Amino acid sequence: MSFLKKYWKSLLAAATIFYLCTLRTPPVDIIPPFPHFDKVVHFGLFLILAFCLAWDNRRSLSSWRKFQRIRILVLLPAAYGAIIEILQGVFFPPRTADLWDFAADTAGALLVYFFFQRLKSSAIQA
Repeated sequence: MSFLKKYWKSLLAAATIFYLCTLRTPPVDIIPPFPHFDKVVHFGLFLILAFCLAWDNRRSLSSWRKFQRIRILVLLPAAYGAIIEILQGVFFPPRTADLWDFAADTAGALLVYFFFQRLKSSAIQA
């Protein structure tokens, strides 16, 4: 039960991402505000997921070694994004697996990682 208590934000973000990424497309074509808008959405969703993971681990994040932070803030969301893309391609037609969606997922998580790296190095210099 303490796992749910500690990681409820991350789990909620992951569940929301899964729900949004597996929705059937609306029957009426909606014109996106600009080309590749869905990539921006993927970037934002996985940025939020990585931030929730960072927030849920905020007490231990600064004491972790670099690879531990990469594993939690980048590799875990990237793996989740890859799994979702594969599931979209196999089980959720008309959704398709898209390598660029996966790249946007990973980029969102990477931004959070670099933000926390910068924050940590700023704290050390202060």
